[in-house]
Amino acid sequence: MPLPIGFKNRCSANNTHNAVPISEQKSLLVLVAEGDAALRRGIELFLVSEGHYVMSAATINEASELLRENDFDLLVSNVDLPDGSGFELLATARKIQPIHAVAIAAASRASLHPAARECGFGGMLVLPFELNLLANAIAALPLE
Repeated sequence: MPLPIGFKNRCSANNTHNAVPISEQKSLLVLVAEGDAALRRGIELFLVSEGHYVMSAATINEASELLRENDFDLLVSNVDLPDGSGFELLATARKIQPIHAVAIAAASRASLHPAARECGFGGMLVLPFELNLLANAIAALPLE
C-alpha cells in the first residue's frame, strides 16, 4: 500500500489559504476521487499544503479498493467519475466506514447541489473553484 501524499512532509508546507490555522486544524486522511488527472493532482497538492494526508483515485473501483484498505476521515469526490457517480461512491464508502464528504461538480451540474446534500455530501463545489473554497468547505464540516 502506498503512503499517502504528504505523509513524510506534512509539516513543511506553507498554509497561506487555511480557513482554520493549521495549528488549530486536525490533519485528515483524505481520499480524492477525480477522473481528471490535472485537477486531482492540484487538489492533492493543495490538501497536502494544508497539512492533510492524501490518497487519490481516478475511478470508483480504485477508490473502493482504497476505502477497504484505509480509514479515511474525508472523501472529496467529483459527482461524475469515469465508471459511475460520486453519489454511488459515497454510498459505497459509507457501507465500509463512516466518512465526511465534499462533492465537486462541473458548472453544468450545479443543479445537483440539493441532491448532493440529500445523499450526504457536506458541501459541493462547482468547477472552476478557488482552492481556498475547498478549505472553507472542509472547515465547515462537523469534524471531531
